[in-house]
Amino acid sequence: MAQEDTIPFNAKPVSAPFVKSLDSSVESNEVYRKFIDEQIPEPTIVVDWMGKEKKPRILVLYTGGTLGMKYVVNPDTGEKELVPQLTLEELLIKCDYICNIKERYNILGYKVSHIDSTEINIKVWQNLAHLVNKHYEEFDGVVVAHGTDTMEYSAAAMAFAIRNPYIPIIFTGAQIILERDGTDVITNLTGALALAKSRLAEVAVLFNGEIYKGTRVNKKHDSWLDGFNSPIYGLIGHLGAHGVELDPRAVLRGTYTPNDLVYNPEFATSVLEIVLAPGLSPKVVEAAITESECKALVIRSYGPGNLPRWYYPLIEQKSKEGFPIFISSQCAGSGISLGGSEYAGGKGAIRAGAVPIGDMSPAATTVKLMNIMARTNKLADIQREMIGNVYASEITRWK
Repeated sequence: MAQEDTIPFNAKPVSAPFVKSLDSSVESNEVYRKFIDEQIPEPTIVVDWMGKEKKPRILVLYTGGTLGMKYVVNPDTGEKELVPQLTLEELLIKCDYICNIKERYNILGYKVSHIDSTEINIKVWQNLAHLVNKHYEEFDGVVVAHGTDTMEYSAAAMAFAIRNPYIPIIFTGAQIILERDGTDVITNLTGALALAKSRLAEVAVLFNGEIYKGTRVNKKHDSWLDGFNSPIYGLIGHLGAHGVELDPRAVLRGTYTPNDLVYNPEFATSVLEIVLAPGLSPKVVEAAITESECKALVIRSYGPGNLPRWYYPLIEQKSKEGFPIFISSQCAGSGISLGGSEYAGGKGAIRAGAVPIGDMSPAATTVKLMNIMARTNKLADIQREMIGNVYASEITRWK
């Protein structure tokens, strides 16, 4: 099997934002374009452990992240840095050595990217969705090996791009690299394989034996083994000594058929999310959304959806122009009532034209809006679809 390439140290980090208009497929940022050309090639098969024996057939898609990283000395600084190094084949061979996975699964593995997940982007999401759609009826389940920093965004993206799956699509990663004591690489990867053959049939995240809906998960810590949580929705299952135990809210095989799949792999890059802070001038926000290709705004507000009154004129003006503005909350464990806040600060924002987003997570809110805006720029349609259509348990209809 050919070795996968790794990111060279002379590759320039992507630090500037990129934008894409709804009617253009050309990204305006030169650094981003170069990164895509050099680091996100077309997906290639790098592991083919498909045999004729009757075993669960699992599609494994590798994007990079901590689970494939090693310390390497940066020749420019002399410092050790974690960079993607291990190939998918090397990772699966390690899993096979310990857990004998080759005897228990038929596996086809793709390299989709080999990057730090801070550099996950729309092309990676589209390539993941394309591969799942292409092989959908050939496999019993899918495992996506992914970095933890942006896993909640990518899991949400897959849930909106591949709606109503009839097989499990499981995201997992690691907090501790393979060459360190206490590594969680093997347990999470083999756990994801086990979950991919289970009764589950939805996009989910498996981490440290805990199972979360793909649209209801948040990264809570940068190094703990239990690095994820779901403060509003909670777990949908566990993986332990007795196998996979699923919550009644988990979507099971048989709920959907292959014909029920809805494939929407496009995402607009014109959505901006801001976190409200005391003293943040509305003029700064106005400049960000009027002097760029920004086409929609999510404001992470205070408490149950409260905004200072000096934001109301901007919200009213932009809403009249057909510009969508949604309100989410900085409170990770609550969200916002779809009926709006009881406080004057929340009611004023709604009267001005902002729409409360309910209990959607920040990642699910932004990604869902990106997905919708790739299909329409009509304000009424965007608002209706954001809060009126539930695609992957991303929002609860409560007031």
